[in-house]
Amino acid sequence: MDALNDSVITKIKEELKPGEEIYLVGGSVRDTFLGKQLTDFDFACPNGIQFGRRIANKYNFGFYILDKDYDACRVIRTTDEGLKIHYDFNGYRKDTLTNDLFDRDFTINSIAIDLVTDKLVDPTGGLKDIREKILRLSSASSLESDPVRILRAIRFATSFGFWMDKGVIEAIHACKHKLNEVSAERIRDEVFKIFDGPKPHTALALFDSFGLIPLVFPDLVDLKAVEQSAPHTNDVWTHTLNVVKHTQEIVSLSADTYVEERANADLFSGLLVLKLGRFREHLRKHFLEGRSEGRSKKANLLFAALYHDVNKPEAKTIEETGRIRFIGHDVLSAITVKEQGEAFRLSTVEVEAVAKIVKNHMRIHSMVSRRGAGMELTPKAIYRFFKNCGEEGVDLVLLSLADTRATFEHTLKQETWRNALDVSAELLEAWFEKKEQLVSPAAIINGNDLMTMLTISPGPIIGEILEKIRENQVSGTLSTKDEALAFAEFYIQQKSNSGSENSK
Repeated sequence: MDALNDSVITKIKEELKPGEEIYLVGGSVRDTFLGKQLTDFDFACPNGIQFGRRIANKYNFGFYILDKDYDACRVIRTTDEGLKIHYDFNGYRKDTLTNDLFDRDFTINSIAIDLVTDKLVDPTGGLKDIREKILRLSSASSLESDPVRILRAIRFATSFGFWMDKGVIEAIHACKHKLNEVSAERIRDEVFKIFDGPKPHTALALFDSFGLIPLVFPDLVDLKAVEQSAPHTNDVWTHTLNVVKHTQEIVSLSADTYVEERANADLFSGLLVLKLGRFREHLRKHFLEGRSEGRSKKANLLFAALYHDVNKPEAKTIEETGRIRFIGHDVLSAITVKEQGEAFRLSTVEVEAVAKIVKNHMRIHSMVSRRGAGMELTPKAIYRFFKNCGEEGVDLVLLSLADTRATFEHTLKQETWRNALDVSAELLEAWFEKKEQLVSPAAIINGNDLMTMLTISPGPIIGEILEKIRENQVSGTLSTKDEALAFAEFYIQQKSNSGSENSK
C-alpha cells in the first residue's frame, strides 16, 4: 500500500526495538483503501507521547503534545514544497489494540495495520464495509458514548457516498438529544469539515431529515415555508440549501483542478468556466490560504452561504401589490452570523469575515441589475466595493453567482447569467490583475500635504478628502499632486458653501 511507503513510516519501522509494537490506525487506513492521498497519519502504540518524541528528536521534526491525559502527541514534517504532514501518536484507548478498535466510532475507522508485520487487524469487518460502501457502528454504544459522532456519521456518509445501515440510523434518532451535551467547539469542527467536503448541501438535508437543525443551527428553523416573490422559485429554506449547493459547485468549477466533465455538466457551468477560467490559479491560491486555526476559507464561505438569508423571516413585509420584500435582511443576517460564529468559537478574523460577506451579499446583485439596464461597472464602483469588502470581495463574487443560480434555478436566462459573469470577471480582474490601478492605488498626496498647503487643521475632513481623491484617481480624473490639491481646494469650498446654505 502507498501509505506504507511514506518516508516517516519507513523511519518508524527502522526505529522499532525488539518487542515494540505500533499500528497505523483509523482514518489513515480507511483513506488508504479509498485511494486517497494522506497528509495526516494516525498511530496507536503503548506509549504515544514517548514514541512520538523519540521520532521527532531523532529526525528534527516539529513536535507538540495534543492531550497528555490521553497520551497523544503530534509530529510534523514539512515537505520541500512547504506542505505540512501530521503524524499523530496515541496510546491505546483501552487495554489492548482490539478493544481500542472496538471503542472507535465506525467499522471503517476500526482497522489497523501492524507496522512490524504489515498485516491487517480488522476485528469489526471494516474493510468489507469500505468495499460495500456501508457505514456501520463499531459497537452498539458508539454514538451514545460520544454524540458528536452523529455529525461525523453524516459527514462520512456524504463525503464517501456510503449508506448508513439500520443501526446507525436508529442510533442517531435515539441519541440526537445528547448533542446538547457536546461542546460548541467539537460541533463546530465537525460542521466545518462538512463545509470542506464535497456535498455540504446533502449533509444539511440529512441534518433536516434527522431533526438536527434545531440542535445545531437553531437560527435556521424559521426559514421553512417562508415564501418569496419572483424571480425566486423556492421558499427561503430550499433557496438556502440551493445556495450552499451552488456555492460548493462554483468554488469547485472556478478554483479546483479543471475537470471537463464537471465543467460541461450544464450550459451555465460551461459559461462560468469560459468566463472565469483565467482566474483559476488566483482563486485556487485564494482558497488554499488557510487560516491559522486550520479552517479553510472555503468552509467559512459555506458558513456565510448558509446564513446569508437567515433573518429574512424577521425582515419580511408584504406590499399592497402582494409582492414580498425583505428589506434590511442582509444587515440583520450579518448580526446573526456574527453571533453564531462567536458561539462556535471562531476567531475574531473569521467572525468579521463571514459577517462582512453576509452584510454585503446584495451589492453585486445591484451591479448586475445595472448592467442589465445598460449601465457599465465604473472604476469608482469597483474601488468602493473592495474598499468595503476587502479580500472577502472575492468570496462575495462566487456567493453572488451561487445566489443568482439558486434564485432563478430553471428559469435563469442566459442574458442574466452572462451579465452576472461579466460583472464577476471585472471584479476579479480588478482584485487579481489591476489591484494597483483600481483597488489600492499609490497615494499621490497625503494628509500632511493637505494640512500644510491648504492650511487646514487635523480632523475627519482630511480622511474624507483623501478618500475622494483616491476615487477620482481610479476614475482617471486625477493623476498628479497639483490636480489633487486643486480638487481638495474645490471640495473644501463646496463643503463650506453647502454648510452656509444649510444654515440659512
